[in-house]
Amino acid sequence: MKKREEMFNGNMTNSFEDMVWLGKQMDRLRDEEQLEEDGRMADPEQYS
Repeated sequence: MKKREEMFNGNMTNSFEDMVWLGKQMDRLRDEEQLEEDGRMADPEQYS
């Protein structure tokens, strides 16, 4: 892990391992239609 002074502000991740993990999470995200098929509901809108 990088020292706080070495971290670049604005990056989504601080390491390649974190980037790979986030990519896998994003691949598994389901859209509203897929959630409805499982009888689930997407998060409600926070702002209209």
